[in-house]
Amino acid sequence: KEALLAYTLVNGHMPCPDVSLIIPVVTTDFGKENRGMMGVNCATISGRIPFRDLGLMEENIRDSWGNFIVYNINISAINAMRVLNTSHSAAYFNESSRQGAMGFGLATNPRAGVPGVDNLNIVDRTKPAFPVVYKVENATAVLVAYNSNGLRTLANCMVNAQPKERENCNGDAIFHYSRILLELDGHGGSVPFYDDQLLAISASEIKNKFLTNNPSSIN
Repeated sequence: KEALLAYTLVNGHMPCPDVSLIIPVVTTDFGKENRGMMGVNCATISGRIPFRDLGLMEENIRDSWGNFIVYNINISAINAMRVLNTSHSAAYFNESSRQGAMGFGLATNPRAGVPGVDNLNIVDRTKPAFPVVYKVENATAVLVAYNSNGLRTLANCMVNAQPKERENCNGDAIFHYSRILLELDGHGGSVPFYDDQLLAISASEIKNKFLTNNPSSIN
């Protein structure tokens, strides 16, 4: 998370995900962000953390079981027009700063009273199902470590993921937070029923990074 925020401060925009997840494709952009053909929008809203862009090693973006931590971003970041709209919540992924202009500012959504659109939400599943209680609302990005069953989850989310974990890998804007839950494995022991770990990055954190370190760069 801190590496992503530091990258944003230095480069003036959030990086896009790396499209490859399970099987590394050794190309010139391996471990780097991937954008659309015009270089504006992100190529995907869910992928690997672009560790080379962040100055990290590949081992730094794996969980304790050796699975890649998944980097999920605003749903509209694959839409070039929305990325270029400085008030839109997808503008945090605007590379315009490389041409000398910030792609987002203090007025970029979400902000006080204006949630914006296509942001990511984490539902608190430790609470009753109704009414819905959110652990995090309107995040710009959510990092997910699938942990012990991560390899199977990454291979086929809807088939292999545990029921409580499917919402964290199905590619939409809703994620589920729960406590670590166990179920019997039939041999007197237990296996993980939910062991995902979630970490959100909010627009407020991004803006605060600039206001703290380089206040003249954002307005």
